[in-house]
Amino acid sequence: MDGARIERFSWKDFRRVAGRVAAARGPAVGRYGMVVLLSLVFLAPGCGGDGSPDDPCRGVTCSGQGECVSVAGEPVCDCNAGFHANGTACVPDACRPADCVHGNCVDPLNLPDCECDEGYAGTACDQCDEGYVLDGTDGLRCVLDASCDEDPCGEHGVCRTEGAGVACTCDDGWDGNLCNRCADGYHDESGACLPDTPCNPDPCVHASKCDEVAGEARCTCLNGYDGDLCDDCAEGFVKDGLVCVAGPGPCDPNPCPGLNPGEHRDRCTVEEGAAVCLCDFGYEEVEGDCVQQTVCDPVTTCAGHGTCTGNGLECKCDDGYKGDNCDECDQGFEAQGDDCVPVQPPDPCDPNPCGAEPDRARCVVEGGAAVCACDQGFDDVAGVCVPKCDVHETACAKAHSSFGWIVSANGHGALVVNLDSTKLPAGDDRDNHRYMLFVHPYQTWGLNGSGQAVNTRDMLYDTFMGLRVDGVGTWLDGVPREFAGYHGQDGIPHWVQTVGGLRVETFMYAPWQLERPALVMLTRVTNTGTTAKQVSLYSIQNWHVGNTLNDSHRFPNTQGESIALDGATGGFVEQAAGGAVFHYPLGTVGHYAAAAGGTEADPWVRLNAGQDLGDEGSIDAGDNRVAGFQGPVNELQPGQTAWFGVVSAFDTYKDVTSLKNDVVEAFEGLDAQQALAAARAEWAAWRKPAPAGLSAAEKTVYRTAEAVLRMGQVWETTDKSKGQILASLPPGMWATSWPRDMAYSIAALVRSGHFTEARAALEFMLKADANGYKTFEHNGTQVGVGADYRISVCRYFGRGMEESDWNSDGPNVEFDGFGLFLWVLGEYVRASGDTTILDSYWTIIGDEIADVLVGLRAGNGMIRPDSSIWEVHWNGRQKQYTYTSLAAAIGLCEASMLADGKGDTDSEASWASAAQDIMKAIPLHAMDGDFVAQSVEELAGDSGYVDAAVIEAFNWNVMDPKGDAAAATVDVLLNDLAVPNGMGLQRNDDGGWYDSSEWILIDLRVSRALRALGGATAVARADLLLDWVTAQARANMGLIAELHTREGADYDGAVPMVGFGAGAYLLEIWNRAEPVTPQAPCGIQW
Repeated sequence: MDGARIERFSWKDFRRVAGRVAAARGPAVGRYGMVVLLSLVFLAPGCGGDGSPDDPCRGVTCSGQGECVSVAGEPVCDCNAGFHANGTACVPDACRPADCVHGNCVDPLNLPDCECDEGYAGTACDQCDEGYVLDGTDGLRCVLDASCDEDPCGEHGVCRTEGAGVACTCDDGWDGNLCNRCADGYHDESGACLPDTPCNPDPCVHASKCDEVAGEARCTCLNGYDGDLCDDCAEGFVKDGLVCVAGPGPCDPNPCPGLNPGEHRDRCTVEEGAAVCLCDFGYEEVEGDCVQQTVCDPVTTCAGHGTCTGNGLECKCDDGYKGDNCDECDQGFEAQGDDCVPVQPPDPCDPNPCGAEPDRARCVVEGGAAVCACDQGFDDVAGVCVPKCDVHETACAKAHSSFGWIVSANGHGALVVNLDSTKLPAGDDRDNHRYMLFVHPYQTWGLNGSGQAVNTRDMLYDTFMGLRVDGVGTWLDGVPREFAGYHGQDGIPHWVQTVGGLRVETFMYAPWQLERPALVMLTRVTNTGTTAKQVSLYSIQNWHVGNTLNDSHRFPNTQGESIALDGATGGFVEQAAGGAVFHYPLGTVGHYAAAAGGTEADPWVRLNAGQDLGDEGSIDAGDNRVAGFQGPVNELQPGQTAWFGVVSAFDTYKDVTSLKNDVVEAFEGLDAQQALAAARAEWAAWRKPAPAGLSAAEKTVYRTAEAVLRMGQVWETTDKSKGQILASLPPGMWATSWPRDMAYSIAALVRSGHFTEARAALEFMLKADANGYKTFEHNGTQVGVGADYRISVCRYFGRGMEESDWNSDGPNVEFDGFGLFLWVLGEYVRASGDTTILDSYWTIIGDEIADVLVGLRAGNGMIRPDSSIWEVHWNGRQKQYTYTSLAAAIGLCEASMLADGKGDTDSEASWASAAQDIMKAIPLHAMDGDFVAQSVEELAGDSGYVDAAVIEAFNWNVMDPKGDAAAATVDVLLNDLAVPNGMGLQRNDDGGWYDSSEWILIDLRVSRALRALGGATAVARADLLLDWVTAQARANMGLIAELHTREGADYDGAVPMVGFGAGAYLLEIWNRAEPVTPQAPCGIQW
């Protein structure tokens, strides 16, 4: 370097040139990536260098648009504005805003491109994008190619005509050509655009929370992060990609004193991962040296945290700072990056203590303490987080509570509680009693040897909790409930009451930890008052385990009952001719009792008198025996909680040893609080993720519906019961399995990812007893399926035997079940990838289901007359229902695709051809123009042929869901089948209260068809139907009914419905979230 002209760069010059180097070299060299030593000598800048042979800039002109500088021995062009370095040349910037007519010019790696505004396209953004049209004015302006009749602006804008198209004037907070996104300064919150706040959207990068303080965001940084937005690394942490990791950084230890001894350059800072030494406060950079300041400067003398007093170099420090140069934190302050901030008291919400209670994970600080608040979209009702009605306002205004029962089932039994004390029986009528425990989920096991129905018994008469508060006893059965519903949308009924300033919660459910009929009853009492209370919790167990009058009678008597304390477990064994019950306490027992009902030792009598239970350990066989437990006496201080509970499990065969072992194995060592936590954990492990973007109300109804699907399935391993899915849970009257209802349940299980349950239901139908109606005599004629078959032509007894609901009008013989089974089998295999079910049952699937369906075609190409979906009993009323033929077509299409996968080419061709022929026949025999009619016969009679079940033609894609037939059929259904309550649809125009009630299945399936049809009006109506079902279910504990009454929209029919309710709801929620592009299956021509 001899002879070279030497100068020192200032730090400012260094940063400017280093930035140019980084730009010229690309991302491999960071802005200060070439820093090796912290006191560097550079060749001075000059045009073309200094002319010496060793000068890297010799001969480099930078195209006359910049000057060459030597950086680390290499020439670098520092280009003028409007130019950028390309090697040792300065070339014009390629990107000019004027090149993009309706867009922004971007210059990725010097390759210019236009990012077009919404509605524009083309390389210069000078053309209209798809769906847009020129407005017809002189300039180029693209507007929506639509009509205001289509309501393209949705709920958040007003449509106006603009020349050849339309444009939207958006509501406050909304933006976009369709008013479908939030405007700048607004953010999305549960589907609403709300004004931004300092912490929403959250500006903090690596923070545990954001607090709004004096109108600004204050970020609480995660460990290892620093800076106002927590986007820098804290001391002791270094950058590792996009995150900060622990480890010594470039300034740890500080290298500056050793590199620059005595030069007053001991301050170290990290820039782009490298250590940079700065002059000490009170010193300033002068030609590369740190010299003592002679004039006070607020930034360099007072560290930017003070002001100059005018007295030489004296600083007056800002609040929170101290020291000659205001570079230290004062007492009560701590360093946060380069600033001193007040020392914050420990944050009671960090870590977040909330989340133990459902939908209550939001932590807020009140009075210096953490308070767990309801999540966004939920309101606090009696201490329970209840979803707001956040769907369509009309749906919310009309929705109301009209169902007073709640159910819990575990696949082996079902617990039902009547929550409406105004509807309790006046006498001994137990059909409407308060508590029920059915020993099977289904209502009828089968037939006895005499052909009499063997109905499921209800073994429970009464069981509930009570408490004594400061000597005063109260049983909870008579206390009004302030809330009732499912705890966390799991199958855990939960209600809240108030007794003497105490908040009392009861949880009563059928436990999945036991594979037998059972219930768990738990109580949590919380002192919400201001003074201590003496509290003891009680239980009463009043089961009836005696004889029934006959196999059809559901209510055992109390004859011959005995109760004895089991010393090894501390539980009571109650037994009589009808079976045995084991009552097992959860928590410490203070006292207990086994007594004859109504006597002085009866727990009911004892608590009402404010007395302890009498520790009677047994009661001999007799009538009306009751048992009870009492927890210890607790002194509950304000805010304190106490728990107690009991498990009661049943065994039909009085195998007391197995009964006790099962209960103890599942619950030993658990108190009531732990038992509830275990139940919730078991439910959480079973759950599958719901679709994204659900509102609070939708999420609640979705999760409850998912739970109903689970509770509606039978898991008994006796007989052939396992896997069947009931049409409704009790108390609904359809606690029986139909292939049709089961198909909609299976489709929903598949769509939501519950493949184990879906396969079990499919295997139930493949294994169950059928074939009873191959041929049978009806009105003197031999009729029937005509071939060996596998799927029931109506429904199943609980034991897995076909049953046809035969009455004076004959049986129900329905052929749609064959096609429906094949439909959901195809859905299952496609979604799960499980082909082993085909390997195991292919012969049955082909010979006894698909081929049977092919053989059921009539001479006109459609399926022969049957009872079909609405189950008209045979007595000359059976018809060629379109629904049955549609189900056959989609089922045979699915079967043909499965056959193709199996390599069964003959079956594939036969089944596809049959499906195609059926779909060719329907327009010829069952359509009025473009409208799809209910049946061949009713269309021919020109009367009563409007039936909403035909909507499945478009939902199953066997007819074009966007075609003329879809539009015409939907239009007729909406006009002809609307019910007076103004919200939903009846099922058909056949007349009678059942046909003319609002059917929830129809609401949901028409919603799907409307959504597929498309267009703003159709989609809005689809949303309203779905919102209506959501709002009604939200008002009724998340449960979905079979029917709504025509005028008042009260819940009616069977509740809760499983396939036609919960299953159909899940299907439509998934269809809205993740719609599948419709395609005609197996060669069917639309």
